[in-house]
Amino acid sequence: MTGLSIAPGKTVQAGQQLMALGSGQEIEIVVHLDQNDLYLVDLGTTATAEVSNQTIMGQVSSIYPEVKDDKISSFLAHIKLTNNQDDLLKPGMPVNVRIDTGQSVTVPAVPTASIFQDEQGRNFIYVVANGTAVRQQISIGETIGDFTEITSNVPQEIMVITSNVNEIKNGDAIVVMQ
Repeated sequence: MTGLSIAPGKTVQAGQQLMALGSGQEIEIVVHLDQNDLYLVDLGTTATAEVSNQTIMGQVSSIYPEVKDDKISSFLAHIKLTNNQDDLLKPGMPVNVRIDTGQSVTVPAVPTASIFQDEQGRNFIYVVANGTAVRQQISIGETIGDFTEITSNVPQEIMVITSNVNEIKNGDAIVVMQ
């Protein structure tokens, strides 16, 4: 905030700027946390936001309870940005946020090239079952490099067809080469 002190009895001219306030629009990201997540996130925890294929760094600056119907329904983590260069992030803009909790998990992933979509935008893979190609609908998560996370439940030891998926049809005979 910038201010100007005026002494009693001093004259002020019409249109003279006396004070300028900041815009009040310092952008923060607000993320909902469940009770279980609350124990993994502390003040100062590092966070990254992806917007327009660029990464913006930040830190958790505050955590407040969200109260609905006189009950705490979740917690809100406020992330202060440390490098919003060129005002890349604007108010109301959707972003993908990662909060570094120090925890890691193993997730099922398949080569991105083995995933295909139907006309409705649903995602599928072909798996091998009893020597035939079986089309299986999946839900997908994050893509890193050449692999995409599968967020739906799939059996652990399935064989996913990873080549020629555009030429395969449901029920085609498959020869597994090892």
